[in-house]
Amino acid sequence: QGSSSSHLDPAPSGRGEDLVEEAIPILADQVLVEYYSRQNGWEPALLHVTMMPGTLYRDPAVAYSVQIQDDCGRLQWRENVSLDTFRALFVDGDTVEVYSLRGDTWLPARVE
Repeated sequence: QGSSSSHLDPAPSGRGEDLVEEAIPILADQVLVEYYSRQNGWEPALLHVTMMPGTLYRDPAVAYSVQIQDDCGRLQWRENVSLDTFRALFVDGDTVEVYSLRGDTWLPARVE
């Protein structure tokens, strides 16, 4: 007559303690960013953030897409872009690095 019978314990929820509850985007939805394309380099774009909830078998995730304007003024989508293809806009006072071809090195700089 023990009080700790395992068959009376509540059933586990099926979710592990280390399961990620939500993904957090690095930038907000509908913000202006710069998107890198091989053809045009860094160009203005509108970022779209899609939140994908987790399931029992998949952690939650964030997908990023950008909307750019081509040379004729038409809007084009680039879906599921990777984090290294877009960046927040630089603002006055941002600290950056600039590559010097002459010195073959990176130099500290500030956006003005």
